[in-house]
Amino acid sequence: MNKHLFAIVILAILLCALAQFGHVVGAQKINKHPYASEKPLIEPTIFGDGIVSTGEFDSHPAFAPDGQTLYFVRSTPNFNLWTILVSHFSGGRWRTPEIAPFSGQYSDADPFI
Repeated sequence: MNKHLFAIVILAILLCALAQFGHVVGAQKINKHPYASEKPLIEPTIFGDGIVSTGEFDSHPAFAPDGQTLYFVRSTPNFNLWTILVSHFSGGRWRTPEIAPFSGQYSDADPFI
């Protein structure tokens, strides 16, 4: 392989890598998840105060890939029934959770997406 062809191949690889990096960085700015923080958190922070974090026996959060839907478990105080709830992020806030359509009849736990 001559030097000119080698240089062209290396330049093409670098340009592709830079284009991909720019695409990823741009996507992160546009598709920022509602739970994202502008800076690292140095201490525990209450999430969705009064909507998701209510003082009930809530645990096991699982976000949908787009970050706009949250499933979590709410149990009874004696932990004999667990129900999966779902909350959606719209209009700049998390909406009041509802029982997920597939939960509520039996003890359901550990949602995972």
